[in-house]
Amino acid sequence: MLPQGTWFFQNLPFIIAGITGLGSVIAFHELGHFIFCKLFNVHVPTFSIGFGPQIIKKKWGETTFTLSLIPIGGYVEAEMGQTESISKDRYMDSKPYWQKMFIACGGIFFNLIFGFVILFGLSLSGIPANPFLIHNGSYTIKKIMLDSPAQKAHLESGDELLTINGISVTGHINKLFEALAPLAEKEAIITFKRNGIEQSTSTIIGSRDAKGKTQGILGIEEFSFPSLAPISFVGAIKQSFKLTLELINATVTGLMQAFKKKSTQNLAGPLMMISLTIASAGQGIKLFLIFLTLISITLAVINVIPLPILDGGRIFTYTLEAIIQRPLPEQFNVGMHYFSWILMIFLFVYLTIKDLGNLFF
Repeated sequence: MLPQGTWFFQNLPFIIAGITGLGSVIAFHELGHFIFCKLFNVHVPTFSIGFGPQIIKKKWGETTFTLSLIPIGGYVEAEMGQTESISKDRYMDSKPYWQKMFIACGGIFFNLIFGFVILFGLSLSGIPANPFLIHNGSYTIKKIMLDSPAQKAHLESGDELLTINGISVTGHINKLFEALAPLAEKEAIITFKRNGIEQSTSTIIGSRDAKGKTQGILGIEEFSFPSLAPISFVGAIKQSFKLTLELINATVTGLMQAFKKKSTQNLAGPLMMISLTIASAGQGIKLFLIFLTLISITLAVINVIPLPILDGGRIFTYTLEAIIQRPLPEQFNVGMHYFSWILMIFLFVYLTIKDLGNLFF
C-alpha cells in the first residue's frame, strides 16, 4: 500500500480538477443570477463561490467577488435596500414580477444550459459507456461473482437482463436494484437475452445488509453500459434535449422516492459529492464532463424546491406577493429564512457524518 502522502501527490491533478469542476458548476449557476441582475439593472454588492474562510477576494466595478475554501454552494447578493447610496430603482424589490422571476430562475436556466452544452459537445464526438446515460436500456452483464445467485442461474457475461418476476428491469440500472431489493432469499424467475434470443432461468436471490435493511442481490460484480457513436449537428441537438430531459426526470423521480420513503439512503452529502467528482476526474475527460452534467442538472432540480434559501423559495415568494399585491411581512420572511438555514445545516451535518461512514468505515 502506498503511503498516504504519496497517494495524495499522485492524485493531486485529479483532486484539483474535481474541486475545480464542482466549483465551476456552482459558479455557472450563480453567473445566471448575476447576468440577469445586470440585465435588469439590479445592484449586486457580492458574488460568492463556496463557504468558509475566503481564499480570494477581489472587487471589480461595484461587485466584490469572493472564492472560499469549501466549494459547496454560493450566492449572488442582490441589492434589497441595504445601501443608502444606491438609487431605489436598482433595488430588487422595485423590479416588476417578471424581472424578479428571470433573476430567480437564472441559476436554474444556466445549470440546464451547462448540461445541455456538454451533452451536445459529447454527442458530436461520441459518448463513452457510462452508468449515467443509459440509452435504450441496453446495459449487459460484464462480470459475475463466483458462487453467486447469478452464476447458479447460469447467467453469463454479455447477457441482457429483461425482467425479474415479470417486472421490467430495462431502461435504467436502478430498476434492477429496486426489483431485487424485496426478494432476499426468495426464488425469482429471470428473463434475459443472450445472442438475441430471449431465455428464462430461476434462482434463489442472495441477500446483503444495507444500513440495517436486508436487500436482495444477484451477485453481478460489474455491468457493461452502451456507448453512443458520434452523430450529426442536428442529431446532437435532438439527442442532447432527450438526454437532458431523461436526467431531469431521473433526478425528480429519485428525490420524490427519497421523500416518500423518508430516507436519505440515496442522497450524497458534500464529502461524497467531492469524492465522486474527484474519482470521475481520474476516469477520463469525457466521463468527468458527464458527471459534471449530472451535478449541474441535479442542482437545477434541487433549486426548484420552494425553500427560502433556494431559488424555488424566492420564486414562490415573488409569485405569492404578485398574487396578494403586497410584500410578505418582513418577520415572516426572516423567520422562514432562518428556519430553512437551520434545516439545511442539520441536513448538511447529517449527510457529512453519513459520508464519513461510507468513505472510511
